[in-house]
Amino acid sequence: MDIKKLMHMLDKQEWIVENAGDDGTGATIEMGQNQGILILQLNPNGKVSFPTRMGFLPPEYCNWQFNEAQQLVELMDKDYQITTSFSLPQKEGLHLIMREHNPQGISRRLITRPKLFKEIRKPIIPAPQLAAGKMILTKNYQPDSKIGKVAKNNVLGVHRIQNDLKHLAGVNEILNYLIEHSALEEIAVISDENLQDNPFVKLDRSKIRVNSSLTILVASRALLIELLGQVLIEAYHQAFENQIMQDEDVPVSIKDTLETKFKDRVQWI
Repeated sequence: MDIKKLMHMLDKQEWIVENAGDDGTGATIEMGQNQGILILQLNPNGKVSFPTRMGFLPPEYCNWQFNEAQQLVELMDKDYQITTSFSLPQKEGLHLIMREHNPQGISRRLITRPKLFKEIRKPIIPAPQLAAGKMILTKNYQPDSKIGKVAKNNVLGVHRIQNDLKHLAGVNEILNYLIEHSALEEIAVISDENLQDNPFVKLDRSKIRVNSSLTILVASRALLIELLGQVLIEAYHQAFENQIMQDEDVPVSIKDTLETKFKDRVQWI
C-alpha cells in the first residue's frame, strides 16, 4: 500500500485506542478520572489530534508517519521519536482495526467504524444552517409541530432521522451523521413531541444534558460521538460473546454508560 491509498482509508476517521484482549475484545482507555476516552485522528499534516475532552494528552501520541517499506503506521512523540507502530487497517466486520506491532507490555489496537454505506440524506433546513453549528435531530418532524415552531422561532436547523435512540440502528445513524458533519458543534436529539423551549440555551458543552426517558438529549458533537461510540463498542463486544444487543437493550446501555463513564459529565433534567 502506498501513502495515497492509506490516506484514503484514514480520511477523517476517528480511531478509538483500546487495550486488546486475548479473546478478541478490547477495553477503552480513559485519560484522567471520569474524563474522555482516548481517541486519535491521524491528520494529513502528520499531526495527531484528539476529538474528545480528556484530562491530559498522551505525550507518546503527538505525530505520525507512514513507513512504506515496512507497511507500518508509526506514532511519535513531540520530538518525532517513534514510540509505537501499528499494522495497516484491516477490515473486520463493520470495523477497521490497526493492531500494535511488537508491543511492549499490554497490546493496543486502533479501531474505527468507517462509513461503509454512505447514505444520501436530505436536510430539512438548507445546508447553510450547518454553519450555525447547532442541529436538532428528530424522527417525527413537521414544520407546524411544536418542534418545528421551536426551530423556526430560534432559527435552528432540523434534520429528520429514520431511527431514534431506542434502536441500535438509530445509534448508528446518528453517529454516522455526526462524523459526516464536522461543522456542527451542538446537537439535540429530540423525540419529545411537546418540546417547548430552545434545547441549547442551558447547555454546558462539558456535559451531556438529558432526561431520564432519553426523549431529550443535548450535547456537544464531541461528547455525543464519544457516548454513541461507547454504546456501539459495548454492542460489538457483546457480539463477540454471541450476545446480540437487542433494541430494547439500547436505552439501558445508554443510561448505564451515562451513569458510569459519564457520571461527572452528565446533567439530568
